[in-house]
Amino acid sequence: MGLRDRKATATLAALRDVDGVIGSFVVSEQGELLGQDMPRYIDREVLAELGPRAARIFDTWSVSGRGAECLLRFHGHKLYLRNSGTSLMCALLDPGVHLPSLRTAMTMVGRKLGVQDNA
Repeated sequence: MGLRDRKATATLAALRDVDGVIGSFVVSEQGELLGQDMPRYIDREVLAELGPRAARIFDTWSVSGRGAECLLRFHGHKLYLRNSGTSLMCALLDPGVHLPSLRTAMTMVGRKLGVQDNA
């Protein structure tokens, strides 16, 4: 997939064009961080811990037959998880984000990153 480069970061940065998107990252099915565009206060160590947890949460969600996306709410934010075939695209959001706009943007970003879209 080739996400570990500056191009991937620039591609993910396009998601911030959607009002309410704070940042985004992509993890493998095993939770390994593949690319990220997150605020500086969320460092790689936090994402390295979050990746496997996000993968487990999403795996549990998917096994239950609930689809290719999941939205978690916590402490005044949302975490949107989306299955993109061989990886999991994640976005940290403000509560008022317009989800249809986010879904469209994630589809476009996923195509640029070369990941399959299962949503």
